[in-house]
Amino acid sequence: MARKIKIQQKVQLFIIGPSIVIYFIALGYISFNSRKSAYEEATKLTDMYVSESAKVVKSSLDVDMSLVKTLSNAFLIYEDLPDEKWQDLFLNMYQNVLANNPHIYNLWDSWELSVIDPSWQKTHGRLAMECWRENGTLKQNKSYRSMEKEAEVYDKIIKPRRIQSIWEPYFDIEAANKSEQYLMTTLNSPILKGDTYIGIVAIDITLDKFQALVEKLSPFTGSYAFMISNGGIIAGHPKKELLNKNIMELLPEDCKNNNESSLKRY
Repeated sequence: MARKIKIQQKVQLFIIGPSIVIYFIALGYISFNSRKSAYEEATKLTDMYVSESAKVVKSSLDVDMSLVKTLSNAFLIYEDLPDEKWQDLFLNMYQNVLANNPHIYNLWDSWELSVIDPSWQKTHGRLAMECWRENGTLKQNKSYRSMEKEAEVYDKIIKPRRIQSIWEPYFDIEAANKSEQYLMTTLNSPILKGDTYIGIVAIDITLDKFQALVEKLSPFTGSYAFMISNGGIIAGHPKKELLNKNIMELLPEDCKNNNESSLKRY
C-alpha cells in the first residue's frame, strides 16, 4: 500500500510539476504580450496627439508665411511710385496687417539703398521700416542702417538666403523700442526682381500660443510634450526655464540614441 502511494505521488509530481512550469510560462507570455499591446496602443495614441498638434502648428505658420510672401511680391510696385509715397503706403499697410493679426508682434522690412536709390553707389546701406506693438499701441519707425558697414548677420546669413525661411527661436532683445521680452521666431520672404535682391519683408511672432498648445498635451497621467525647432532649440515646454535651450545639451544620450535608431530605420 505504501509503495502504491509513493508511486502515485511520483506520478502526480511528474504531471503537476511541468504543468506549473507551463502555467508560469503561459502567464509570463500573456503578461508580456499585454504590456507590449498596451505599449503599442499608448504609442499610437501619443503619435495621434503629436500628429494633430503638428498640423495645428504647421497650418498657423503656413498662413503667416503666405502673408509674408504676398507682401514681398506686392512690394515690387515701389518702382511705380515716388519714394515718400510708397514708403508711407507700406507703413500704413503694416499697421493694417498688425491691427487685423493680433498674434504678429512686429512687421518689418529692409531695402537695399543701392537698388532703390540710384545715387547710392555703395554695396552696404539699407532703408528699414517697421511697425510693432507696445503696451497695446501700434508704433512705427523708418530709419537708415548700415550706412558705414553692413551688419555681419544680415550680410552673411539673411541676404544670401534668397528663399522664404523661418528663423530659429530667440528671445526678443530689442529693448530700445519694446518693453517686454518674448520667445519668438521670424518668418521672412525676400523681395526679388529676377536675380536682383532688393530687400526682405518679415514678421516676428511670439510663440505663446504654441507654448499653450504644448502645455495641454498630456495623453497619460504624468506625461508631457515639448516642441523643438529644426535646430534643436526648445520652443515649447511645460518647464518654461528650459525654453530657448538646446535639447542636445539637456538630453545628449536620448538624442544620440534617437539618431542611431533613425539611422537603422532608414
